[in-house]
Amino acid sequence: MAKLYVERGLRPSELASLKAIGRVGVVTIQQLKENYGITDGRIKQMNNSRYYDVQEEKVFIGTKGIKECEKLGIQHRYGSSLKNFEHDNRLAEVYFSIKTDKEIENKWEEFQENERLRDGWITEGELQDKASQLPIYEAFKEKITATHSKGKFQATPDAAYRHPDTGVVTCLEIYGKSYKYEDIAQKVAFAREYYNGNIEVY
Repeated sequence: MAKLYVERGLRPSELASLKAIGRVGVVTIQQLKENYGITDGRIKQMNNSRYYDVQEEKVFIGTKGIKECEKLGIQHRYGSSLKNFEHDNRLAEVYFSIKTDKEIENKWEEFQENERLRDGWITEGELQDKASQLPIYEAFKEKITATHSKGKFQATPDAAYRHPDTGVVTCLEIYGKSYKYEDIAQKVAFAREYYNGNIEVY
């Protein structure tokens, strides 16, 4: 589990919220409240301090938040925008669905366990970076591009999740309205090539 240090007054829950935004691109104010207990007043302070970038009740990462993400080990942040909110917030819903099923009475211990589980999240950029460093990547890219009717290569899934207890990696893809069968087929091919075919499409 990445260390949740406290710096410049940031609480562990606030640092965890920055990790979440860095990993999925955007969350809602309501999601911050429900998952981290962050109040309206504190959200406003975090926005004014540029840890958050709040736009129309949607919370993106701010310039200071980016630096905190880097300190927390998130080098390949997931980019988002208002235009892509619907798609990316569905990814956030998947992220927040990762939580312990144990009955833990102590709220701090429950928070720590949820964060331990969520630290298995792998961003699209990280997936792409890891795949591109393998010797088989160029041949895979050439093969997949050739099978697409428009010669596109968009095979990397939106994210993946490595369960910290089992080590099993599952690719995660949010189905977009403009997606065609061949677009999803590329994601499936990526999962098959690198992660034993494990993929979930939402």
